[in-house]
Amino acid sequence: MNSSLFVSEIMKWVLAAAIVGDLAAYYVSGLWLEQFSEKVTVSLWYLLAADLIVALIVAVTVVINSLQITRANPVLSLKSE
Repeated sequence: MNSSLFVSEIMKWVLAAAIVGDLAAYYVSGLWLEQFSEKVTVSLWYLLAADLIVALIVAVTVVINSLQITRANPVLSLKSE
């Protein structure tokens, strides 16, 4: 399938963004939670679950868009330019 190439390329960016975002979220949430009297630890499982959900949404969106583009009539896109 042609969309697997697009998905694998986009997933590299998703993985990089997830790593940077998780590190930043873990650090900032730790700073924020220090202000409260009740001490709660931040679980990395929540961040990883959110990453998985975002990755699934991105993959589905890329597949749907690539299928729409492959099914489109190229003459219509040339006329619009």
